[in-house]
Amino acid sequence: MLRFVTLLSLAACATTARAPLANQPAHPNPPPTPAPVLSVSDVFALSRPFPLVSSDGTVVLLAVEDGDGGRGYPNLRFELKDRHDKILATHVVLAADEAEGYLGEAALMKRLAPRIERANAWLAEQNAKYGLVSLPALTVVKGDDGYADVKSIARDSISVTWSANTLDISADKTPLVHRATAPDWLAEKRAMPDGSGETCENPAFLNGAAVDPARRIAVVTVSYTGTDTCWEPPDQQRVIAW
Repeated sequence: MLRFVTLLSLAACATTARAPLANQPAHPNPPPTPAPVLSVSDVFALSRPFPLVSSDGTVVLLAVEDGDGGRGYPNLRFELKDRHDKILATHVVLAADEAEGYLGEAALMKRLAPRIERANAWLAEQNAKYGLVSLPALTVVKGDDGYADVKSIARDSISVTWSANTLDISADKTPLVHRATAPDWLAEKRAMPDGSGETCENPAFLNGAAVDPARRIAVVTVSYTGTDTCWEPPDQQRVIAW
């Protein structure tokens, strides 16, 4: 699960072609809002809520943290994606295999200092290039058994529903997206790592969404349940455009 202080965070399937976004500059002017700033203490923290979208709606910037199974080592990378969910650029702040410790420990914090500086320079570059603004986040409402049975989330007049491998996004009860999702949104069943011969399954569920109807783009977060012997896969943040 994501542990960022300000973070909230699906492969786009084929859909009917839409006209280009109207009144959007091809090359945004320098942004009026400051660049996001990354800091670290006992957690990674960002000064602006992620995900971010370019002012012309052509790219999305994600902050990604993987669960790292039983170790739970800290990690963070930024991914720049286009409207088709394709990764255009990646900036790794810390990989789990590099951590060898936890945030707040003196040795790791010392190693992180120059990485944080480089990350902030990279973020400032993306902000100047694209004019990044935050995607409005929806509220996740827990179900009876926690997040695991969340299929629909909403904010104001916008709702996102994922059921029977079909994604629906609507605004003011007007459908914006109705499409089947790719098989890789679900976790593959596999043999239990303990050699018991039993099957390890990780049911998927909605764990967040951010939607910008004006730019016709959204980011949907899919998470997975797991156990101490059947660790859940990392969350997926998938870009959807229409």
